[in-house]
Amino acid sequence: MNHFLSKKIPWGILSGLFGILFFYVTVVVVALYIILGKVAAQTTQAASLFGTWYQTLLFVLDILFGLFFLFSLVFYILKKRKGRKDTANTQKGKAE
Repeated sequence: MNHFLSKKIPWGILSGLFGILFFYVTVVVVALYIILGKVAAQTTQAASLFGTWYQTLLFVLDILFGLFFLFSLVFYILKKRKGRKDTANTQKGKAE
């Protein structure tokens, strides 16, 4: 895990990016489900979240973006914690 933290990966930017993507894809999935449900009710059919390939793709992308968001957020927090420890140890060494 320290290997991921020692690299210069911008976890904060990635976390923000995946958070935004997760939010908007979730909005699209919910809106699409509501719209297709209303269309199905008018035509006496049943609507499903997995009715077509693009609905399934959006659902899978929503799950992946959510997982990537959580993953990058955890590494962002761990990297900040490690940076604070290193700064505290450096300042402690200078004081002695």
